[in-house]
Amino acid sequence: MSKKEILEQLLANVSTERIEELMIFSSNKVEDIKIEITEGVLYGTLDTQQILSSTLKQEYEAFNDIYRCLLSIKRLGLPE
Repeated sequence: MSKKEILEQLLANVSTERIEELMIFSSNKVEDIKIEITEGVLYGTLDTQQILSSTLKQEYEAFNDIYRCLLSIKRLGLPE
């Protein structure tokens, strides 16, 4: 799955709930990305310690890119 496809899947699964937990399958393991929506603003966090301990540098770079994309999204125009 490409970084673009993963990001599109993340955004497709964002709901109006306050916190949505999404699972991303990468190689043989699953990483958690939590998305919190407060007043229409999207905040993304993820377990960087797990990613940093990964033996796959490419995997870390992919998640780092996705994390930066999530943090760069300011407003989704979601209904209250």
